[in-house]
Amino acid sequence: MKKGITLIILIFVILVLVTQGIHFVRGANLPVNILSDSTVNSSTRFFIETVDSANDTGQYISVAIDQDSSDVYVSYYDNTEQNLRSATYVGSGGNCGVDNSWKCRTMDQVGDVGKYTSIAVNPQNSHIGIAYHDYDERALQYTTGACYGSSCLWSLSTIDTGSSLGNDYDGLYNSLVYQSDGRPAIAYYTSKLTGDDFLRVATYVGSGGNCGQDSAAGKWDCQIVASGNKVGKFASLALDSAEDRHIAYYDGGNDSLMYANSIGGSYNSFEILPKEAGQYASLAVDTDHGDVRHIAHYDGTNNKLEYAKYVGSGGNGNCGFDSSSTKFLWQCDEIDDMGPDPYSPRGLDIAVDNAGYPIIVYGANYTLKIARPVAALGLLVGNCGPVDLFYTWQCDTIAQSRVGQGQANYVSLAVNSAGLGTIAYYGDFSSSSNNNGDMKIAYQQLHLYLPLVTKK
Repeated sequence: MKKGITLIILIFVILVLVTQGIHFVRGANLPVNILSDSTVNSSTRFFIETVDSANDTGQYISVAIDQDSSDVYVSYYDNTEQNLRSATYVGSGGNCGVDNSWKCRTMDQVGDVGKYTSIAVNPQNSHIGIAYHDYDERALQYTTGACYGSSCLWSLSTIDTGSSLGNDYDGLYNSLVYQSDGRPAIAYYTSKLTGDDFLRVATYVGSGGNCGQDSAAGKWDCQIVASGNKVGKFASLALDSAEDRHIAYYDGGNDSLMYANSIGGSYNSFEILPKEAGQYASLAVDTDHGDVRHIAHYDGTNNKLEYAKYVGSGGNGNCGFDSSSTKFLWQCDEIDDMGPDPYSPRGLDIAVDNAGYPIIVYGANYTLKIARPVAALGLLVGNCGPVDLFYTWQCDTIAQSRVGQGQANYVSLAVNSAGLGTIAYYGDFSSSSNNNGDMKIAYQQLHLYLPLVTKK
């Protein structure tokens, strides 16, 4: 009799869990959930959504998350119309995405505008800022503002303008961040006809600056960080806990991965890897765990995804030699084979989870992939990365192209304060009969189990 009662209770519990206790949620307003703890492993299924497919759209993509509300914002380029576009996750009532869960807007449509976008959220007012390139004016542009429902209030500033004659271009490979006081800073590449290129940082100062055009004249200060032949490509800017600046970038003349930091307002540059390194560099600074710096980059000669971690003079690094301490300050490792993809550029981005582990998303062999250390996933053995008895990283495919080209040539990753992230990327073509790509999102479902409450 007791066994029968126990069985009935067990069946009832299962029914409650199935009908009420299991909920599939997306975590606040996030359409993508990447958990940073060991409760989710690399086999957790990713779901794919197409957000904008009206044109060939989604190139030069960038994603940001409001750390207070977890709202998701994406900036990208519409290659068909040559416009700057943005998408905001609204849940319902939008005009794009699955069930109109996103609001897509054209932000700038005067000329060929919107390449090299970088989007960020201002911590002072939750307004959005986008840095991007104006091809016709050869200029670095910046727009900021807020949207409420269908209406938006945005202001546009021209920060730095290249020569109207020749081939001088400002505002390539932009990287936008906000300081805690709400002032934006943008790292960017200036390509000069003479070949004496620049890595620069533009900082909003309000007045007394040396750059900015028209109404923005003098409101920005533009500082040269490094110069030389093809120096400054793939600039990636991040702030540490003291709001000092750190920049990873590429020295194209020497095919080297470079790093710069600002101490007291002046910049110092260092070479991390001297050869076959640094393309598509992406930098993340872990402000919660001692300001550790993490860089993902591409070795174009050997088609490798590579990773560099700052270990300091007290560590046991193998790259980034420091003559003053006679120590290698960085640890550099190969992570995965990205394949001989002729459809450049190569999508690549890095972030850090709440536990301090790096997350790398990248395009490889026509697929969107994710790489993480096995310790972040609660695994003992991985399938990629350096070998310490066993492989110490796990690399997995999230999405594979149906056509065989164009998948994740552009990709961007952001992580919110709860450790949940969003991957936005330029997706595979809609069909084999056209060359249109889509702006897409990849996400994991998060399961919530409601507690059972019994009365005594």
